[in-house]
Amino acid sequence: DFEHDQVTLGPGQQKEMAVTVQPATTPFFSVTRLHGFSLTARSTDSSPVAAAAQAQLEERPLFTPATLVFYFVVAAIALALYWVRPQSPTLEMFVSTNEVTLGQPVTVSWRMDHADRVKITAGGRTLYEGVQTPGSATFTSKAGGQIDVTGVAIAKDRSSEPVHALFTVNVPPPAPLPQISEFTATPTSVRVGDSVIFSYKFNDAVTNAVLEPLNQQLNLNADKIQIPVTQEGDKEFTLIATNKDGKAVKKTVKIHARRQSEVNIIAFTVTPKVLTDPGGLVTVSWQLTNAVHAEIEPNPDLDTPEVDAAKGSFQMYVTKSTTFTLTAKDKNNLAVPASTRVEVQKIAIPPPSNTTGASGPDTTPP
Repeated sequence: DFEHDQVTLGPGQQKEMAVTVQPATTPFFSVTRLHGFSLTARSTDSSPVAAAAQAQLEERPLFTPATLVFYFVVAAIALALYWVRPQSPTLEMFVSTNEVTLGQPVTVSWRMDHADRVKITAGGRTLYEGVQTPGSATFTSKAGGQIDVTGVAIAKDRSSEPVHALFTVNVPPPAPLPQISEFTATPTSVRVGDSVIFSYKFNDAVTNAVLEPLNQQLNLNADKIQIPVTQEGDKEFTLIATNKDGKAVKKTVKIHARRQSEVNIIAFTVTPKVLTDPGGLVTVSWQLTNAVHAEIEPNPDLDTPEVDAAKGSFQMYVTKSTTFTLTAKDKNNLAVPASTRVEVQKIAIPPPSNTTGASGPDTTPP
């Protein structure tokens, strides 16, 4: 079939024209064959003027033996790939019970196939995420109502459809509110290192009690606890009591702790305490406990005022009223002062008597 039956050409002119060549029939299954054909063009003005060309047509059937073998191999490979294809992950999940009371645990169990890991969520938080299969985990709800446990099996970039398991949490009636009927400290002012006794009482609704900031759990069957004070200054202690529902009540007391030396001055005296002018010899004696260093001023020892830190005495001649000062220090270098005094009194001189006559003027000096 030619595109046109006739075509007009000028001198020296060329034109391209499409022609369609096809066999009359094509077998469904055979080998490839070649068909020869010729094309002839003749001038309409001069019949002897003509031109011809030879060509071949390759006829290809729908299936050749090689093509059939190829398709068979492709089908075999496709079938093999289908059998070894990665399968979608699957998940089975169960809960141990469908109904619990608030605070009771529920066990969630699962089994996954064709998956690398599983993720289980319950009550809005992740319960488990890992590779364990079969596996189980325990969940305790903090709220009542219906809880949705959701699980997903994951394999690389694929995941299973979410699996849901539901259970109901029943909320019991609220417990009575906790009460602190007594919370006191004795004493409220102590020396650092001493202890304070805290007294406390609760109602029957209290199930837990903590003394802060020590985080000290209190024995509900007792009513006192002894706590040492180790820091100087004012410090607040807060008692927090809670019931089984978690409701809390607080009470606070304030303790004042002061730094104080451990030294005890049992005795520090001067004998005698009173002398007459021009003075005399006195004895200074002392007795201390828990002292590691002691000084007395004035002191007959001209080199150092230091004395025995336990006990001792010395004699000293005084000519005027004198105050003796003791300074004792404990192992923490905290000092305790003390003083004692001796008085030197002058002898009183009586005024001269009046020797003039009765009629004369009184010339006694004042």
